[in-house]
Amino acid sequence: MIPLALDDFDAFFRAVHDDHEPFPWQTRLAKRLLQKTQVSSRSDDINCNNADWPQPISLPTGSGKTTCLDLAVFILAAQADLSPVQRSAARRIFYVVDRRVVVDEAFDHARQLAGMLHEAKSGILLEIAGRLRRVAGETDSEFVPLAVAQLRGGVYRDHAWARTPTQPTIVCTTVDQLGSRLLFRGYGVSAAARPIHAALAAYDSLIFLDEAHLVEPFWETLQGVRDFRKFGDARLPGSFQVVVLSATPPLGTKSSSQPFQLEAADREHPVLGPRLAAVKLATLNLAPKAKGKNFIIPLAEELVKQAIALVGETPRAIGVFANRVATARAAAKRLRDKFGDRADVLLFTGRMRPFDRDQLAEAWLPKLRPTAKLRSFAKPIFVVATQTLEVGANLDFDALITECASLDALRQRFGRLNRGGRPVESSAAIVVRADQVALAQDEIESDPVYGNALPATWLWLQDQNVGGPVDFGILALKSRLDLLTEAELSTLRLAPTHAPVMLPAHVDCWAQTAPEPYPSPDVSLFLHGPGRADADVLVCWRVDLPEDNPCLWTEILALCPPAVGECLSVPIYLIRSWLKNAKSEADTGADVPVRSTVETEDPKSQAMRFAALRWCGVEDSEVISSADELRPGNMVVLSGLAAIERDELGDFPPGSPTDVGDALQIVARARPVLRLHSAVMATWPQSPVITQLVGLISEMSSDELAACLGERDFLDELRSALALLAKEKPNGKPSWLHDSAAWLVKELGSRTRSRRSLHVHPQQGLILRSVRRMPRIASETDDFAGEDNTGSATVAVSLHHHSLGVARHARTYGSVCGLPESVQKDLEIAGWLHDLGKGDPRFQALLRGDARGGGELLAKSGGLPLSKAVRDAIAARSGYPRGGRHELLSVCLAEPLLAALPPESQDLILHLIAATHGHCRPFAPVIVDESPMVIRLRWSTGPQGSSTEGTEVSHSSATGLEHLSSGVPDRFWRLNRRHGWWGLALLEAILLLADHRTSEAEQRDSEKEPES
Repeated sequence: MIPLALDDFDAFFRAVHDDHEPFPWQTRLAKRLLQKTQVSSRSDDINCNNADWPQPISLPTGSGKTTCLDLAVFILAAQADLSPVQRSAARRIFYVVDRRVVVDEAFDHARQLAGMLHEAKSGILLEIAGRLRRVAGETDSEFVPLAVAQLRGGVYRDHAWARTPTQPTIVCTTVDQLGSRLLFRGYGVSAAARPIHAALAAYDSLIFLDEAHLVEPFWETLQGVRDFRKFGDARLPGSFQVVVLSATPPLGTKSSSQPFQLEAADREHPVLGPRLAAVKLATLNLAPKAKGKNFIIPLAEELVKQAIALVGETPRAIGVFANRVATARAAAKRLRDKFGDRADVLLFTGRMRPFDRDQLAEAWLPKLRPTAKLRSFAKPIFVVATQTLEVGANLDFDALITECASLDALRQRFGRLNRGGRPVESSAAIVVRADQVALAQDEIESDPVYGNALPATWLWLQDQNVGGPVDFGILALKSRLDLLTEAELSTLRLAPTHAPVMLPAHVDCWAQTAPEPYPSPDVSLFLHGPGRADADVLVCWRVDLPEDNPCLWTEILALCPPAVGECLSVPIYLIRSWLKNAKSEADTGADVPVRSTVETEDPKSQAMRFAALRWCGVEDSEVISSADELRPGNMVVLSGLAAIERDELGDFPPGSPTDVGDALQIVARARPVLRLHSAVMATWPQSPVITQLVGLISEMSSDELAACLGERDFLDELRSALALLAKEKPNGKPSWLHDSAAWLVKELGSRTRSRRSLHVHPQQGLILRSVRRMPRIASETDDFAGEDNTGSATVAVSLHHHSLGVARHARTYGSVCGLPESVQKDLEIAGWLHDLGKGDPRFQALLRGDARGGGELLAKSGGLPLSKAVRDAIAARSGYPRGGRHELLSVCLAEPLLAALPPESQDLILHLIAATHGHCRPFAPVIVDESPMVIRLRWSTGPQGSSTEGTEVSHSSATGLEHLSSGVPDRFWRLNRRHGWWGLALLEAILLLADHRTSEAEQRDSEKEPES
């Protein structure tokens, strides 16, 4: 391959950014990284540090920091001709911001970049796409060269970024989501999938930590992960790089290298220069009545007063920032009451569902994008926000009103004022509460969010205010701050907390994921430091769940699983109080981590007032009996009845529907679902077609609907109604409802898929669930998870065919990842042997759905129903032990086939088989087999041949591996010491993902049939 040059980066940048030239700093950084790339060989030690990227990258807001993602992708492509061991550029690129709402601008740009690369037909984009495919070990031109994902909060089976170990990927995420994954405790991630996420986050990864000074404990923890990743006698290749993006980086980064900063060429640039030099004058204002516990309303009134003063004769876009959610809500309400239809008032907080926020952002925020040109509005626009728009939001206000905060927070907020450097006079006002003016500890109570940095900042601003308003322009403010010592600056910034020192004992505990030891170190301490609030809980509502029969909820949700986009992030203390109906004072929470909030207990109101289900997938979900059972990262599903008081938990735009589950299936999973249930359809835009569908479904009972599913006349009528629904486009634009109906019409056109797409709703009605995913690029989520208890699928696959496919995938992944040849071979053998336990005749009966034996051994079922009740009945008839683990029997059957291999290989292969679905880390689960039987199987010793004829092996189905003396725990610890905590997890991830992708390919091949 011809090496990429600096001119290629310029061409790539122009192609991605509408023919705009890169800023000087972007070209300088690209040149530096390309020079590093010319090194022909690298060692694993180099791959473990920041050999390529400068540390820190100290750039002000508005200078285009998120284009570091473009640079990372370009450099990865530039190193495509290097071997995996030589390559220092990472396949997985994480952009991390400590906010409930991840940097949408970065995510949207990453998704746009992925689309351009996938659709490229010529030029530099096609060249980069081809190189990324080579990095992934793929030659198919249809392969997605770059995937993107957004982690705003975990949700079960929502992990497409972890689909393969070789896919180039950009992930926009938060400290909680990435940090918990790195430490084997991923919030919202099943125990089985936690090692996968930990390994893929720790290997072949580049982490951009934006505004790192706000998350110093996490930065310290990342240094610990970097150091402990070197642990192990047989270390595996793969980079782990952390790059700080901040104008005020953590102190620890300053001694490592010279910061990468703007230079004279940047200040003189015709586009970037005006942004840096823009004048932003701010007045200082006191809210005299805002003090004590009842500060919310007086403070909101002062913010509104200052906002009204800045409206001006020409309608403008005015940003209003508050430090608390309650203050933002109160200010937005007063602005709406004041202006009515004469102004548009938008409210953005972290207490919004991504669905609602995205709908609001799509309609309004494009009007507020930065531009160098003058603009006009028909009427004033007020954008009221908390810290959720403080970092990463690419917005450009004409005027700004903000509650006083620490100086670093104010700099972020003023970065949204005249962000484009337009030739206009930008006005602003800073408002402070009366009880936060004094600095002395004995005169005020330290602010829960900003501590003493807030009053110290106010005093400093008053000193700067002697000659008039304070200029918060980037260059003007920098000239003032350059006069301060580091000690003086530290008093104006939020005082950092520090993470506990990470010890090997901590990682030993975290690496034990199945079962998790008790007690186990609290990962939140290592992400935010001590004294910070608990992580959030995700809450969603479904109107088709019967409040009086929560036992049916899992059955219903299995066919339309919750997605992260429909969930509201709620602090755990708040949802606990809400479920208990424990009325407390006004919610004064912020949209950044704050000191822990003490929950108000009401002994008279401890019973839960609404039914609630903790969703952890079909097998592990449970109805909770107490709000105290909730844990950080949990997903809680509530019925429509519980939505009556939803405004106490979050912010919902007017007219926002309670249940948006169907809308999110097509967005989050690319697998449309329509619940034809009267309560759900009542939330859809009403039309004659909807009325026809309601009539078609509501006239029949569940038994009658079940009988109709095989009748052609009924299917034709249903398909006809959906076809009419697909043609209805509100405002001439496709909607999720239109797209879902159009795709499901195609599904019902296939006799095979129609049988698998139609399901009777347990509460009367139908659920239409697409068998196929819609074609798209840069998938955000995925249905595969870390467990496979039944071997169920929608296509029958022989055990030999599936095992051969997994072996080949595992070997390929190991090769593309640059693993040693011996380890690649071990992965291949493990893939070949991992499902031997499915040779149990009872498991075969389970797969076939009846008790009959005979025939070729299966690895996957030909279409077991999704209903858990039906599956349980089939399992009972088969005689297979409840909770049985086929991989444990696989270990026992595989062991004699490995006798000729070195002990190290035997250890690794047996552990990989045992841990295929996340167990045996370190202990095997206890399985009670009341009727054990001897399982005999003839299997070859390696996957090279096309036949399973070989050695006959046998073992009792009662494996005994649950005993401490079985060798399973000892093998786990030996391999941790050999490959390292994250290294062993990486090898497990490679085998499990090889299994998943093989199943996916088998499913895809089965769907290649003509429409009827």
